[in-house]
Amino acid sequence: MTPAGRCQPLTKSTETRIMTGTLNSYGAGSNTDHMENSSLARVFVGPNGIRAGWRLLMFVAIVVGLLYGKLRLYGMLHIHVPSPGDEVNFPGYDGANAAINFILVVMATLIMSKIERRPFDVYGLPWRSVLRSRIWVGMLAGFAIIAFVLLCIFALHGFEITGIGTTGRALMTSALLYAVEMLFVGLFEEFLLRGYAQYTLTTGIGFWPTAVLLSVGFGALHSHNPGETLTGIVSPALGGLVMCVALRQTGNLWLSVGMHTGLDWGESFFFGVPNSGHTPWHPFLSSNFQGPTWLTGGTAFPDGSIFMLLVFIAAAALIFWRYPVPRYAVEGSTPR
Repeated sequence: MTPAGRCQPLTKSTETRIMTGTLNSYGAGSNTDHMENSSLARVFVGPNGIRAGWRLLMFVAIVVGLLYGKLRLYGMLHIHVPSPGDEVNFPGYDGANAAINFILVVMATLIMSKIERRPFDVYGLPWRSVLRSRIWVGMLAGFAIIAFVLLCIFALHGFEITGIGTTGRALMTSALLYAVEMLFVGLFEEFLLRGYAQYTLTTGIGFWPTAVLLSVGFGALHSHNPGETLTGIVSPALGGLVMCVALRQTGNLWLSVGMHTGLDWGESFFFGVPNSGHTPWHPFLSSNFQGPTWLTGGTAFPDGSIFMLLVFIAAAALIFWRYPVPRYAVEGSTPR
């Protein structure tokens, strides 16, 4: 182990010292033992230190442990745990839960960054530049995505705005609570999947294989939402790939976090559309869907519409066009 805290490529002498100790004292059988122990060492250690899969497993174990501790604390305090089965999304409560989840992922990432002696910023959230980051552009882009999807559905008579859903002080309260909730939901989900996990697996298998793997996993998580459809599962997976494109081309997660926030805020609060099976709480507009499932998304609503898939593809193309030079790179790997 070096002063920097990372395992270096093992030389023959290093392997001998670490894996077999004073081999010469064991006689003729020591060469066989040395070969077996060297092979075992290669399972855990590669050219860049501890292999990516084991580091990711350590990270997952820490996150699971912290989340389990949170759930135990919720149980002791008799706090309801938000679940996909909840019919209504209460932004204040759900936002607080999302903030706690994000903090726990930050804690796990900080632990791994100390173990690996890497700065926290390399995992995609450089905090010092947040106010000057692309998060604001991302919020506008995310809102534009959901607005354009609903406009396309409206043009084919599948969506209509039926009136104003909330006014006065309740409207301002709802707008603020949803903004806070969706910001922390975006931070939690983006940093969980495209922070340490994306960085670490990229060092082992490359950027795009990692992006596809984690995005498919993100889509699969949505299968537990009430009324989810096949397109409704493919849609967040494709959306995850769009976020990976934003990460690769800009070098950090701020654009992705902004897009995630703006899309969810526009969907739940502004247009009053059910999000992940949850009915919005005091939305600005009241709306209604009618028509075939391929158009409206059916029980998955716009997330299950064919237009959501098409707009995500267009969004990825625009990101490539606007940011043509990849800026994301990790130690021992480059974006491919």
